[in-house]
Amino acid sequence: MLKLFLAGYCIIAFCISGISQECNAKFEVNAGPDIEVCENGNVNLNGIIGGDATQSVWRGGKGIFIPDRNTLNAEYTPSPDEIGSGVVLILVASNPKLKCTPARNEIKITVNSQPKAVAGGNLNACQGQPFLLNGKILGKTQKTEWISNGTGKFEDPSNLNTKYFPSEKDAREGGCSLSLVAIPFGVCFPDTDNLILTINKGPDFIVEPVSVIAEGKPVKISITCKESPGKTEWSSDGTGSFKIISNSSANYSPSSDDYSKGRVIIHALVTDISGTCNLKKSVSLLLKKVN
Repeated sequence: MLKLFLAGYCIIAFCISGISQECNAKFEVNAGPDIEVCENGNVNLNGIIGGDATQSVWRGGKGIFIPDRNTLNAEYTPSPDEIGSGVVLILVASNPKLKCTPARNEIKITVNSQPKAVAGGNLNACQGQPFLLNGKILGKTQKTEWISNGTGKFEDPSNLNTKYFPSEKDAREGGCSLSLVAIPFGVCFPDTDNLILTINKGPDFIVEPVSVIAEGKPVKISITCKESPGKTEWSSDGTGSFKIISNSSANYSPSSDDYSKGRVIIHALVTDISGTCNLKKSVSLLLKKVN
């Protein structure tokens, strides 16, 4: 049997018992252009047949044809097996009254996966500490991205497991919200999930200012808190010594080296009553060396 396809139709030549018999039927068939669809979406097929073709059927595909495979403009719902890849449907046009080989035309349907973003639960951290993020993506995605409504920075906004470093503005406002965005392939829609970051500023306190300190005299350093502090730790950039008076005050005895430099900075690290967050503030002591 010899097949000849010409411009959308075919001429079939049969050879029976040595006698050549030609099929002069013209079968025109067009399955339509290739198309993309998102997971759980439907495709409206628009097949066309013409010429001497009187009937058609869609071949291939594991999905559902509504109302059936014999309808040119059927609605096709891809099967779960076709998600993330695709399917090729073949529209076959024929005429049962003619002994001619049916004509065929294909359409490729790409079924894109609809990703789902999972940002994770809300997070709490102390001021000055980064937030460790652990996002997840369900399904295939072209790109993922973390976005903040604050002014902090991400270690790597495209990494699901990254760090967020809050800004001073974020801390002043008590936190911010983050969004994990999953950008899909093809015609699916981006998916976004949010979480809230709460920043504990730690204890609210001030270090009492101190005037010029003459050589040989210890100085009392105190803090004033709006709430009872959990613990106060004292340190300095000098070489003097501390004597703890209470949880909120201490005596500092500058060393001769401190007086030689004329200045020493005292640091107070105060932890909140819960013991979870702390805050460090400093005061500068001006030292007067006696001649």
